[in-house]
Amino acid sequence: MNKTLVKLTYGLASLGLAVGSAQAQYSFTTLDHPLSIATVAYGISGNNIVGTYQTTASPDPLGFLYSGGIYTDLNVPGSVTTTPYSVSGNSVVGGYQDSSYQSRSFLYNGSSYSTLSAPQGVNGTAALGISGNNIVGMYYDVAGNTHGFLYNGSTYTPIDDPLGVNGTVARSISGNNIVGTYYDANWNHWDFLFNGSTFTTLNDPLAVYGTEVTGIDGNDVVGYYYDANYTMNGFLYDGSTYTTIDNPLGIGGTAIEGISGNTIVGWYQDGSYSAHGFSATPEATPEPSTLALAGLGGLGMLRQIRRRK
Repeated sequence: MNKTLVKLTYGLASLGLAVGSAQAQYSFTTLDHPLSIATVAYGISGNNIVGTYQTTASPDPLGFLYSGGIYTDLNVPGSVTTTPYSVSGNSVVGGYQDSSYQSRSFLYNGSSYSTLSAPQGVNGTAALGISGNNIVGMYYDVAGNTHGFLYNGSTYTPIDDPLGVNGTVARSISGNNIVGTYYDANWNHWDFLFNGSTFTTLNDPLAVYGTEVTGIDGNDVVGYYYDANYTMNGFLYDGSTYTTIDNPLGIGGTAIEGISGNTIVGWYQDGSYSAHGFSATPEATPEPSTLALAGLGGLGMLRQIRRRK
């Protein structure tokens, strides 16, 4: 596994004004299934990470669980493809295609698989997120309309953003907080945070061509946005500030898919646009006095360079 570092600076960007501003570092670890030509990490819970990989022999995605340095296949028996999207403890939810290529959803409890199907989902159900016993996702009703849902183990409750005239998708859950996507009257794509009573639209201010909210843990929301070049950029939103987090190896873009505590997971595209999974954790923040000295040292170096010209 490869590790690299990327620095995120909070505060003013110019050298003279950045003296004493806080900085954070993220350490990135590449996660590539040993048999894969492409790997994507979708969800994390503690030390457990789930995702998909593709091989030259099987271009269809295959599921995996990564824990303690070991990759274990997660594939619904009899399925053609399996995509684990989210994990909570030992429980995993996701989607699969059966032998007839019909799309279905599953819950894996650590030993056995069961199919999930909302009774309202006449035209299909997709399980996308799990937290404890609560599962969120989407279903298509008899008219083909999209609705988010919350399933508590016995009851499916629709989750519909009032602005989502053309559909709602619930993507991830943490406690009472749910994040997802809705489509307005003009079919524009937006993302939301639902705290059990109120829907709040989320949109990274740097997004030119859209924001994708993918995961939540406590008050921290992660996802990615598309900039002016249609390039994906990962972000973390802490309830007040959006911070861009890009893997330095992600020349073709970075997507953050999940978060657990201080650890984020996702995938990046290299210069050849091949997909690689990753996990990342923040490094310790240097003391402000150290930062100030470093900044002053930088200014001194600039002065020395100018005198030499």
